[in-house]
Amino acid sequence: MLLGRIAGIDLKIHWSFWALVGFYLISTSMAAGLAQGAFSVVLIGSVFACVVAHEYGH
Repeated sequence: MLLGRIAGIDLKIHWSFWALVGFYLISTSMAAGLAQGAFSVVLIGSVFACVVAHEYGH
């Protein structure tokens, strides 16, 4: 899945990433509530952004 293009380089993401986000959202929300589930999704997004920034730094 193509997310976009940064500096002429395609930014792609595998479908399983969205499955991981959905799994953590559902499982964390059921165990600790919706606020904690949303926090988990934000945390995953933050880690993803850090990895993308690191890889574009190469």
